[in-house]
Amino acid sequence: MTFVRSAALSLALTLLLTAAAAGCDACGKEKKVVSVPEAAPPPPEPPPEPPCPLDMALVTYQKRQVCVDRYEAALEGWPASHAVDALDASVLRAISAKGIKPQVNISMYQAGNACVNAGKRLCTGVEWAAACRGPKKGVYPYGNEYRKGQCNEGRPSPMHAVFGPFGWGRHDDPRLAEADNTIEAGGSFPLCVSAYGNYDMHGNVHEWISDAAKPGDWRYGVFVGGYFADAQGNGYGCFYRTTAHVREYHDYSIGFRCCKEPKASLEIELQ
Repeated sequence: MTFVRSAALSLALTLLLTAAAAGCDACGKEKKVVSVPEAAPPPPEPPPEPPCPLDMALVTYQKRQVCVDRYEAALEGWPASHAVDALDASVLRAISAKGIKPQVNISMYQAGNACVNAGKRLCTGVEWAAACRGPKKGVYPYGNEYRKGQCNEGRPSPMHAVFGPFGWGRHDDPRLAEADNTIEAGGSFPLCVSAYGNYDMHGNVHEWISDAAKPGDWRYGVFVGGYFADAQGNGYGCFYRTTAHVREYHDYSIGFRCCKEPKASLEIELQ
């Protein structure tokens, strides 16, 4: 029995020593450090949306702001020289882009509908003048001094070229707007631009605004800026203003541009 106990104790001791040796395989060895990758940084915030669409410029006036078409407006899918009297007003949609001729033979009401259908509206006189004059309040879009040839103005009337020596006919005849040396596509005069980036506000075509000709009298409308044959007769540069026509009137020289409220208003004080 003594021998059996001794053998059992010897076996148990051997097993304990073997287990201890197995458990210390890593003894004296340097522990490995497992690196955990850091969490990826969150994606950057998207840039804020610009306050105005790309076809409009942000204009500041009287500590307020407005988006103003960079170019005189055309009508989507309609020839620029033709009257729109036969069209349903709901299909008139204004577009503004470089390289297209502006719409003429359009009344103030029709122009206003076209702006609304584009998510815009006609500009007020104050807004239009602010875009034209720039932050330095110039007489012309480019400054205070008149520069001949910088804008599309001072050209001969097309009446004689279209109607002959007597030079008399319907003023809404599309041929008057299609004649050579008359209306040009937006941006054709690259120096005829305001500090805000609005083109052709002096000359090319008159532009309807939303003002009444006289306070409280909404029969007569107002168009501004002058056109290719006369941009001085009713005022110089940004001060050109015609009030003699009812709002339904249209002819080959009258177009428009649109305005809208910016998405975010920035408080910038005019100097």
